[in-house]
Amino acid sequence: MKPRKIPPPEETSAHARAELKSYFDSLAADARETMEALRGLIHAAAPGAIEVMHNGNPSFRIEGKLLVYYAAWRAHCGLHPVSPALRRAVGNEIEAHENSKGVLQFSYDHPLPTALITKLVKARLIEARRERH
Repeated sequence: MKPRKIPPPEETSAHARAELKSYFDSLAADARETMEALRGLIHAAAPGAIEVMHNGNPSFRIEGKLLVYYAAWRAHCGLHPVSPALRRAVGNEIEAHENSKGVLQFSYDHPLPTALITKLVKARLIEARRERH
């Protein structure tokens, strides 16, 4: 069997960094603060994930696979994707934040549920790595 070639480590491209900066710069102060906090939580929960823009939204990829993306709206920010497996991994904690489309919504008026977000991103990391194999 041929040894598998290991790809070089991914990193956020200069173009993606510029798009991310433009996205964050366009947000109102309360949205930007919450989105930056969410971004930091994702970074901490998924070391090695790179930032990209995906369908116009700030996103993280790991090993070539989309991990999560998030977006700012008028009154809240959203975190995607939330699969059935992730719902099981985080249990009932998710219900207070989930909308009908399986997106978690966090109001700018309330602190982010940091433990839930960390748990969710780590579960998604495991799920994304399984999908890859």
